[in-house]
Amino acid sequence: MTRQLPASRFVGVLAVCSFGIATSLAQPAPLEVMNTQTITATVASIDLNERMVELRAEDRNLTVQVPPDVRNLAQLKVGNKVVVQYYEALAASFKKKGESTTIGVIDTTTGTARAPEGKRPGAAIANKVTTTIVIEEVDHPAHALTFKGPSGMARTINVKDPRAQAFINTLKQGDEVELTYIEALAVTVDPQPR
Repeated sequence: MTRQLPASRFVGVLAVCSFGIATSLAQPAPLEVMNTQTITATVASIDLNERMVELRAEDRNLTVQVPPDVRNLAQLKVGNKVVVQYYEALAASFKKKGESTTIGVIDTTTGTARAPEGKRPGAAIANKVTTTIVIEEVDHPAHALTFKGPSGMARTINVKDPRAQAFINTLKQGDEVELTYIEALAVTVDPQPR
């Protein structure tokens, strides 16, 4: 399902973006891991026909293909400063057997916001994916977790974040864990080329 979000509401969601996860004392505490990055870059080149924009930042160069629903691309000029904000979050919560509605499925929601026609170019997009995994094995010394996802195929991952390691140490074979992953990207153009 795709929804259009007003730009002001999306920015609020991007800035606050919190999870309300129900839990009880008998269950492992939910896990939330979040990361936000903001970079300022200069527009190095623009190909309007292919909708490709090359950006240069202090520590990296990016080439971005601008989706067709982003308005006002023709107003972007070489030398403009753009601000790119990237947000990602992962929430994991224990579910009792049969409690999760996302066993064997992937629930996806996408929200977008874009600048009004005639204004400076700008856009934001957010994706939210929720699914439930079933724990096959927890290797505590190696901080490794083996699970089955919606495809039924087993995967093993090494867990590096200390908070996530503490969370997986509470799990055992057969436990169900609902995962919600959110990523959001917002791009705005500074009013003056610098």
